[in-house]
Formats: sequence, C-alpha cells, structure tokens
Amino acid sequence: MIKLELQDQALQQALAGVAARLGNMEPVMNRIAHVMDEGTRQHFEHERGPDGQRWAPLADATLLADMRRASPGGLLTKRGKTRAKAVKALAQKKILQRKGRLAHEIGREITPMAAMLTSVQPYAATHQFGDPRRNIPARPFFGFSEAIKAGIIDAATDYLSGIR
Repeated sequence: MIKLELQDQALQQALAGVAARLGNMEPVMNRIAHVMDEGTRQHFEHERGPDGQRWAPLADATLLADMRRASPGGLLTKRGKTRAKAVKALAQKKILQRKGRLAHEIGREITPMAAMLTSVQPYAATHQFGDPRRNIPARPFFGFSEAIKAGIIDAATDYLSGIR
C-alpha cells in the first residue's frame, strides 16, 4: 500500500476554512434566497416563467374589465371614441401585477440547510400552476431559471472559497 500525505500549510488552512463554513451554511442560504428573490422579480418584470417562456396573454375579458374600471363613465365618448383613460389602462397593463402584491410580497425562509421563497397571497398557487376549471393558464413565477441556477452556484462557490 502506498500512502501519500500532503504537508501544505496553505492547503490545510483552506480546507479547514471550508470545513468551518460547512458547519454554518446559513449565510450562504441567505445569499441563495437573495439570488432566488431577484430572479423571481425578473420573471415578473419580463413576464416570463423560469423556463424563459412568455406568460399567456391576459384574457380579453380581463383587459375589458380593467378598461372599464379605469373609465367609470364608460369606455366610449359621446362621439364614439375610446376614452383616453381606458386606453391608458390597457397600455399600462402588466400580467399578474394588477395591484403588485404577488410580485412585491415575496417572502424568504432561511434555515441552515435550505433557502425558500414563499407567497402569502391566496391566489399565488392558481397563477403558478393554473386552474383549468376557471380557464386560468399557468404563469409560473417561482422556479429556477438558468440565471438563478448560475447565481446559486456562484454564491455557493464564493462562500466555500471564503470570498463572501
């Protein structure tokens, strides 16, 4: 049997540092939660799921209801033209962001071995997974895009190497 021993002080210190950091993973989990949170906000900003697919467009009935809400005096003027308020409401319409709660109230849960994102909105699951009975398509916002995966790898690598 051949036995090799590496007597390198710098390497031994580096390995001891990795072992110490592995004993407390909460800082890296916090960083990972931040990466996931930022990536999820990008999904809302670009109206795309984690897989890069555009979300299904809003239903005509939803758009019409929003136009009516913005123009309580009716959609048309006496001359038959569309009211400016209704047109403006349509132009500014963002998918899954009527009031902004779903996008802006994302919670983080961090444990020594896990990082999770949560939503307290009761309708979050309906939009994440869809609801065929109510003809609501899935518009996933939680999930691991390629950018999120790369950010997690960077965070873990930096943490284990002692950079952060």
